[in-house]
Amino acid sequence: MTTGGRGDRLRGETRAGRCRRSRALGPALRQGLPLALLLAALAAPGAGCFRSGAERGPAQVHWDRDQDPECGMMISDRRFAAQAVSPEGRGHTFGDIGCLVLWLERQRWNGEARVWVRDRLADRWIEAERARWRGGEQTPSGFGFGASADPAYGALSFAEVRRTILHRRAAGASPGGMAAPPSPY
Repeated sequence: MTTGGRGDRLRGETRAGRCRRSRALGPALRQGLPLALLLAALAAPGAGCFRSGAERGPAQVHWDRDQDPECGMMISDRRFAAQAVSPEGRGHTFGDIGCLVLWLERQRWNGEARVWVRDRLADRWIEAERARWRGGEQTPSGFGFGASADPAYGALSFAEVRRTILHRRAAGASPGGMAAPPSPY
């Protein structure tokens, strides 16, 4: 352990700072304060720094290695990737917003999820609710919707995109919006 050297100062500590903390803890430990209470008291001031899972941003994506849980495709086109973050903070990444919408509809926590999409123009994550959407894009799974934070990009809201995807699926349409071919069986 160093005693007030340069390394401590680089970490923002001084000998006096360490001594004040150790003196403050000494009486509590001598009086037999249970360790759990002591730890809880020390953690309480920083408790506001931690966020619940739904408040976190998108999880890290391993491009060309992560697999879309709805369609099974590798996620490689960053322009159309989407992610649902569960209330527990687990990220589920998709190659197309359509796959995310269909998958999320089957989750019990779908109303509590935080949905992120890649900004088609700026190559960054944005919240799906705040994005402007437009159809007619060539997307990996053929749902055809792209998103951007730029208000001039499109006129659709995420709620409209979601309704359209669910309506197409209920009508028996394939992802690209065309009627699914009849089964040969």
